[in-house]
Amino acid sequence: MTEENELVGIITGRDVRFVTDLTQPVTAVMTPKERLVTVKEGEAREVVLQKMHEKTR
Repeated sequence: MTEENELVGIITGRDVRFVTDLTQPVTAVMTPKERLVTVKEGEAREVVLQKMHEKTR
């Protein structure tokens, strides 16, 4: 998150599992916002699956 509360990415246990250089900035390890698949709450399952499929191409 930025100081303006904008999402720039996420970091999970999977992201850091194999990190050996703990001096790296979070931005070097995180998944950036541009690579995330997001949907609105209540989105139809078909729409969710379509977005996920498109993102993996």
